[in-house]
Amino acid sequence: MICHRIPEIENVQRILGTLPRDQIDRALASIAHFKEKMSPPTNFSEAAFRKIDNEIWELRVATLGEERARQRSAEDGKRSPVEIY
Repeated sequence: MICHRIPEIENVQRILGTLPRDQIDRALASIAHFKEKMSPPTNFSEAAFRKIDNEIWELRVATLGEERARQRSAEDGKRSPVEIY
């Protein structure tokens, strides 16, 4: 994934331009085949999100105890470079 590394886009485009057309066609066919197998996501709702979020919190508390569960890790927010934008 290069979405968060803008300077890499030109590099990736250059590399892709060197690939044989049949290799690109096979990759595109593979992606299309994968998409055919996919099912649509379940409908999103704020209530469903809150329920899952609460279940995760309860699991965190059950695992760490409430005091430690409330502590934020120094790594929080560093899981994806996209999060800094």
